[in-house]
Amino acid sequence: MPEHPQRNETERRFVRSEDPSLSPEANRLLTEELREVVGREEVEVPVGTPHRADHPRANHSSVMATIISNRALVIVSFFAAIVVGAIISLATGSYLAVLAAVAVHALGTMLVAAGAVQLTTQVEHVAPETAARLEAEGVADPDRVLSQLVEDFAGAQHAGGVSEVVSGGANERTVHGDDDPAKAMLEQRTAMTPQARPGRAGGEASAVEALPWWVVIGVMVVSVVAVPFFSQGWVVPLVIVPLGIGWMAMQRWMARADQAAGDRPTGDTRGAQRRLAPLTAFVVIGVIWFMVVMQAVTGFV
Repeated sequence: MPEHPQRNETERRFVRSEDPSLSPEANRLLTEELREVVGREEVEVPVGTPHRADHPRANHSSVMATIISNRALVIVSFFAAIVVGAIISLATGSYLAVLAAVAVHALGTMLVAAGAVQLTTQVEHVAPETAARLEAEGVADPDRVLSQLVEDFAGAQHAGGVSEVVSGGANERTVHGDDDPAKAMLEQRTAMTPQARPGRAGGEASAVEALPWWVVIGVMVVSVVAVPFFSQGWVVPLVIVPLGIGWMAMQRWMARADQAAGDRPTGDTRGAQRRLAPLTAFVVIGVIWFMVVMQAVTGFV
């Protein structure tokens, strides 16, 4: 059986784009962008590092490529229309329509927020003329292409996406941007506190990190203690206590998942979706639970 390469084995690669689906001019422009970010024309990376410089990427029409490049506007507009449609359904007078409307609103909010965070992981952007040339040749997202290629030439072994940003474990800065531009770019993608100098995430291992726990636990305790002093005071803990317990369980799950998130290989989009699904489900279920309790109190039908 062939032996697997040792972790400390490296290989040299020329920093350049060799996409067979692009014209020589487009590859030249993309190569210039790469070398400007990486800071050198040749790099040494661990053996086994993904090599996507020769993967074809011009697989869309120019119109579709332009639409995908502006996907943030498309996503926001789409979910805004969905939410408006769900709100219009309230005219039916059905309580199920109310639950559907708030659930869709919560889901749309979470997906738009995830999309916004994903855009922040693309910290390098191609020049406008390069982006226009790549889109004209069918490249759907020039900024993402640049980020992926820089990942490869920086020797990235693990992915850096939304799940790594929100779950922790990849939020620290270890190198200065002037010392290793490529590695600094990788760390900036998931840094909770983007900064030029090395340092851990702001608030880590401090009272600031513990503050949300004190707030959540304190609100839960107060909601229970205040029950005798208010008419239908049981409603408040019925809403807050389950949500607080769910939040704490989510925090513990995310803490245990830090290592798993850090080990997600580059290009593993399905793994990111699986890790974000519980967080999205918690928000949607929490909103629905609140509405169910309010319905039980008000008797709205």
